Amino acid sequence: MDVEALPPNERLKKSREHQSMTREAVSLSLNLPLFTIEALENGLYENLHGEAFVTGYMRAYAALLDFSIEQTDALISDFLQQYRPETSIQDYPPPAMFSAKLSSAFQHTQYKTHYGLAAAIIVIAGLWLASLGDTDAPLRVMTTEAASLDEVQVPSELKNSVKAKADVAVIAPKPDLIALKSQLSFQFSADCWVEILDGDEKIIYASLKKAQQQLQLSGKPPFRITLGYAPGVQLSYNGRPVELNSTNADLVKLVLGNS
Repeated sequence: MDVEALPPNERLKKSREHQSMTREAVSLSLNLPLFTIEALENGLYENLHGEAFVTGYMRAYAALLDFSIEQTDALISDFLQQYRPETSIQDYPPPAMFSAKLSSAFQHTQYKTHYGLAAAIIVIAGLWLASLGDTDAPLRVMTTEAASLDEVQVPSELKNSVKAKADVAVIAPKPDLIALKSQLSFQFSADCWVEILDGDEKIIYASLKKAQQQLQLSGKPPFRITLGYAPGVQLSYNGRPVELNSTNADLVKLVLGNS
C-alpha cells in the first residue's frame, strides 16, 4: 500500500507501526502527552490547541519517523486542510486566566484632561522643590498629558521658579508608543509550546521552547498567550511576575494588557 495516498493521520500511524514503535515510545521520545499522539493519529484537531501547536507537533513527529522536508510539509498541509475547522481570528477561545491587577496598570492611556492637569501640578511642585536644592542641574519632565503653566492654578512665585529653568521639557508620549514598549519575559524549566498574539491579533511567536531556555518579546498589548505546559514556565509582564493558574490543567490560555 502506498503510504503517501493515505490520509495524513494514517501516514503517521502506518509509518510508526512500520518502524515497530509504540505510541508510548513516541510520547516519551517527543516529551508529549500520550493523548496528543493519539489525537494526531486520529485526526482530532480540536484536541491539539490550534494550528501553531498542530504544526509543531507534526514536525516533531515526522522528524522522529525520518520524513523528508517535502513529506513533512505535505503532511502538515493535508492535515490542516482535512481536519482544521473554518474559523477566524475572532474565534480565539476565551482566556483561562486574566490578571486584572496587571491590566489596570495600563489604564493611564484613558486618563481625561483633569487627571493630566492634576499630574502637571504635582510635577511642577516637584520641580520647584528640586530647584531649591540644586539650581544648576538640568531638569527633564515626562508626563502623560502636556499642560501650559498658565492653564494650571498655582502660586505665581512657583510659576516663575519653574519658568526660570531654561531646559525644562514637558513631554507627552503617544499612547501607541507606550503600548509598543510592553515587554513579555519567559523562563522555561521544562519543554513548552508557546503561541502569542499581539494587540493586532497577529501571531508574533509560535514555537516549542526547551527547558533552560528564555524568551523575551515586546509588542502591542493586549497579548493572547497559550502555554502548552504552564507548570514549566515563569512569566513576567513589564517586569512584574504573572501567576499562571495551572492547577487544573497543564494548558493555560491568558490575556495580558487589557485596557
